[in-house]
Amino acid sequence: DMHHPEKPRYVVKQLKVNNYQSTSYFDYLRLRFLTETETLKHLGRHPQIPELITCFQENERFYLVQQFIPGESLAAELPTSPQSLSKWSEIDVIKFLEDALYILEFVHSQGFIHCDIKPENLIRRAIDARLVLINFGSIQPIDFSIETELSIDQIPVTSLGYIPPEQFIGQTQPNSDLYSLGIIAIQAITGLAPLQLEIDPKTNEIIWCDD
Repeated sequence: DMHHPEKPRYVVKQLKVNNYQSTSYFDYLRLRFLTETETLKHLGRHPQIPELITCFQENERFYLVQQFIPGESLAAELPTSPQSLSKWSEIDVIKFLEDALYILEFVHSQGFIHCDIKPENLIRRAIDARLVLINFGSIQPIDFSIETELSIDQIPVTSLGYIPPEQFIGQTQPNSDLYSLGIIAIQAITGLAPLQLEIDPKTNEIIWCDD
């Protein structure tokens, strides 16, 4: 903010609408934007969720201005192969889960499901090494009367593998966020990316450790 004496930094998120997109899609984006805005107003009081500073629409583009969190995403910390020397210990994974679950407990208690838990949406805050959960664009209310199927072409590539099966058929529940968190923990301790994990053909369970 160049008009502020201290010139604080913020994150500006732009949701752009292309000219060729239909009016119905524009209305969908507007609804998505308003949903995220209202959610961030509500959830931003948690110390590990960015505060919403303001929001506005200009020239058929939507903007969110949020608190800037200095730090790096969790993706920078995760091992890249089973042979990696940066694989996490069990103690590291437990600390990660305790920190992340503290945030999710609050989100769920307020009646919301994040729906896009992945390493890129968890920032390790530089000032205290605590996790901060960002990007609430996919958030849904906990309402079991609502079933919205998730089209594969609407999913960011970085989200594939972290999204639980029930989310694709419109049966998202709070434990869907926990599944995603569990996949990150498995990745941290094994060095295997989600799409590299094997599935037991009989039980559909993920095979990630020896019994």
